[in-house]
Amino acid sequence: MKMEFGTDEYFNVYDTAAGGKENVPKRIGKPTLFVFAPNGDVVFAGCNGTSGIKIDDDFKKTLINGIVKTGQITRPAVEVPDANELNKKLRKLVSSKKTLEAAAELSEVYSTHTPQTGPFSEAKLTELSELTGVALQPPSLGTKIDKQAVKLFTKAQKTIATEIKSVKRKKKSADQAAVEVERTQQAFAGFSGSKAFFEEKWKELEKESGVADLQAKAKQVIAAETQE
Repeated sequence: MKMEFGTDEYFNVYDTAAGGKENVPKRIGKPTLFVFAPNGDVVFAGCNGTSGIKIDDDFKKTLINGIVKTGQITRPAVEVPDANELNKKLRKLVSSKKTLEAAAELSEVYSTHTPQTGPFSEAKLTELSELTGVALQPPSLGTKIDKQAVKLFTKAQKTIATEIKSVKRKKKSADQAAVEVERTQQAFAGFSGSKAFFEEKWKELEKESGVADLQAKAKQVIAAETQE
């Protein structure tokens, strides 16, 4: 929210929300920046002087750090019914080398527990993630399941890197690699940050292969296989 410096509205914010607190300077110049946590605590207030804050990269960094400190870019933890059973199922799939099946199972859970509206919606958090450069994490489903998610996505990253390298070394055709990349993307669709990751990898694959529209072709191949 932006307001005119020195107005009644400005002093009302300063006096009632920030005034008298130790981390709020007694002399504040123009422009002033206040960053508040959701509970009303002051994360940042400045500047400490009458010259004000310069609108430069330091100002941007301060604002971004404030957003991060408010916790607004962190998803709330969610309770998953039968979390122990889900963890057992994931472990069994992973041990059977069924990484994509495990990822698809977890993607479904993430999709179910990710709000579509409000401050913790996918769209809002993605916007904040892009603004701050802070990686968007999926909602916590409990320590054991969270660890499984990290392992799965790490495997996906290695798989995609291998596919691209195979195309670069002429060991596999671009179309073949594209199908594997698309299968992996579909399985991880519910993972936060996966969309941006795969968009980057599609560009990299097309650049290395010199072939365009690889994803569209891969989708057609997979759709045809499903219909058989």
